This record gives sequence, structure tokens and C-alpha cells, in this order.
Amino acid sequence: MSDKRCLGAMFGCGAKPRVVFVGGAGTDAVSADLGARGWDVLNVSETTNLTCALLLRQPAVVVLPAQLGSESGFLIAAKLRVAKHKPGVVILADGRTPQAEQFARFVGATLAAHSDGAATLAEAVTLARPGRGRGCA
Repeated sequence: MSDKRCLGAMFGCGAKPRVVFVGGAGTDAVSADLGARGWDVLNVSETTNLTCALLLRQPAVVVLPAQLGSESGFLIAAKLRVAKHKPGVVILADGRTPQAEQFARFVGATLAAHSDGAATLAEAVTLARPGRGRGCA
């Protein structure tokens, strides 16, 4: 094993990245695709302290529906943006509009649509991972 790989293993670069799907945002096809890419996939139901529940799991990426009961996925993305552990965020919406894409960028998230398909959502999750490739062999 190279010195870089040893250092990566010591500092967590070799660990599987974790993605958390909230409120049924992920499908079996997306979970299978990400699992094949080496991701640890978790599902979380809607809870009253969703932001805390997400941060306790320390995911690399969180996938949120645009609307979660009484709270907006955009609002949760903004809360995650100011947390100490800053996961990448993908907001899954019914469709794409220029306003929704602009608002997603404003809260530090990536917008994906249900109509994009499983492969496109899996790719959005992979690209939303913060610091991907930095410092790892």
C-alpha cells in the first residue's frame, strides 16, 4: 500500500461516503446505483428535529424533497449550510424552473427533478459530495 493510501485510510479518505435520503426521496434504483459506486445509503423519515438527525449521521450528501410536510427542503438546506459539518445537498423537486434552480444555488444545494431519472440523480449525488478527491490517493 502506498504512503498516500495509508494516510488516506488514517484520515478517513478510504471510508465509504454516506448519502442520506429524507422522506422517501430516493428510489431502489438510485440506492442500488450508489451502492454499486461504493456509497453507504441510509434513509431517514421526516422527524421534528430533522437537521439534528441528519448531522448525527455525518453524511457526505443529503437528498431532500423540495417540500417536507410543514418545512421546506430549501430551508433545511440553508440550515445544513451553516452547520459545522457541511454535507452536500441535493433537493429533489417535481420539476425544474429557473427560480427553483436559482434558489437551490442560493441555499448551497443542487436541484434535481423526479423526471431526471435514477442515473441522473445518482450522478447529482456523486457530484454534490464536498471535497471529493481532495487529499485522497
